Amino acid sequence: MKRLVIWHTNDVHSRFEAFCGISRYLKEHAGPADLILDAGDFCDMMAPMITGTGGLGGIHLLQQAGYDALAIGNNEFFAGAQCLENMAAAGLPLLSCNLKYKDGRSLANVRSHLILEKNGIRVLIIGVSPYWDPAPGSSAFLDMIGLCSLDPKGIIPNILEREKGSYDIAVLLSHAGDDHDRRLCTEVRGLDVIIAAHLHRVYDPQECHGVWIQESGCYGRYLGRMELTLDERCRLTVVRGENLANDFAPDAAAQQMLAAESRNAEAVLEKPLYQLPRLLTFHPYRECLLVNAVADALHRKYGGDFGMINNGIVNNELDGAVSRLKLLETAPSYLNPTAVTWSGRQIREAVKASFDQAVIHSAGHGPGYRGRILGTLSFSDNVRVQEDPLEIRLSGIPLAEDRFYRVITDDYLQRGSGYPMLYVSREDTVYYDGYIRDLMAEAFADREWIQSIRLGRVHYAGPERHEKREGI
Repeated sequence: MKRLVIWHTNDVHSRFEAFCGISRYLKEHAGPADLILDAGDFCDMMAPMITGTGGLGGIHLLQQAGYDALAIGNNEFFAGAQCLENMAAAGLPLLSCNLKYKDGRSLANVRSHLILEKNGIRVLIIGVSPYWDPAPGSSAFLDMIGLCSLDPKGIIPNILEREKGSYDIAVLLSHAGDDHDRRLCTEVRGLDVIIAAHLHRVYDPQECHGVWIQESGCYGRYLGRMELTLDERCRLTVVRGENLANDFAPDAAAQQMLAAESRNAEAVLEKPLYQLPRLLTFHPYRECLLVNAVADALHRKYGGDFGMINNGIVNNELDGAVSRLKLLETAPSYLNPTAVTWSGRQIREAVKASFDQAVIHSAGHGPGYRGRILGTLSFSDNVRVQEDPLEIRLSGIPLAEDRFYRVITDDYLQRGSGYPMLYVSREDTVYYDGYIRDLMAEAFADREWIQSIRLGRVHYAGPERHEKREGI
């Protein structure tokens, strides 16, 4: 009988303080014959340390903890193909069999799979990145950076066949999401284990059509452990496992590395870009100068009938010297400017919801969103809104419910996140390169324009909701 222990994490999302505890536990309990894997979204670019080091700081943390491989999650490619290739060149195997350039080329330094021998067992490890379409294709974001993510059900069997005789068990390190993983269990023969990720679920090993699957939540709250027993012919006979709650004491070496990498990143990100000529105040639940400026910047750069965005896109006011670090802290979400077509009826329903306390106080959620709350809606300067009775005017003309309007927003509202009445399909959306904070960095450098941003676009039913600090 042979034994293999697989330790694993997923969706840490740059919660590195928690990871320092996992690092210590692994150093104390994982042996040289064990596998240590991460199923992706370890390097979330919302963290200044990751953005400032181009992701390399996260790779170094995994290496010092003894990891054997990392599957490429969506957060690993948010900074673009070049950054991902640089991360993959740092020495830790980054795995994805289905992430390619749109012209079919493989990414430099990225591997589809690898074979490691542990305790006399040859383990084939295949990486899978998120894929969204039932047919080969890509998300709009991947389109913009020249990549595509293919359905791996036709790729994995080829790897299994090509490596036949070279391995004893096959492990899929998957950031595809639990639903896709379970479909692969029924469509692909030859897999033994799936280490799952992406949906932030927590469950101990479960059997699905002869394949054992386990997922370990998110944010470093759990460390997964799977113990495999194989017979003399290396056939899997017994699987046990658990998710260990992370109440571990932190590893001093990991903490020291994290501090050093953070200092290096902040030195890069803190360099001032320019000085704002005024304070841009912020409030999540009512009109404010900062979100008005974002809405104006959307309309000013991309046209359309008007700009509209939810206040939760930013987290705090903006003043003084503007740096990449300050913009990242203020607008951490990975959301792109988009152009959509909404009916007047959809817009009216959304605006009505933007005065509903239960709606605007709700927690922010959705792909790429890093805001704390949803927030109310704000508009470019050619829009005037009255709460009670509800009235919306565009350049002085009442909004027509049966008319369609071209609105510049972001892909959070386009997906109907928080405001479900605003959903528009990806096929009917135009996506622009760069994130909202990139637009802010460009637009806010115009001192004369930033001085022109004013309030007075929304008239609230209760005067106590007006912003008293900001005059016109």
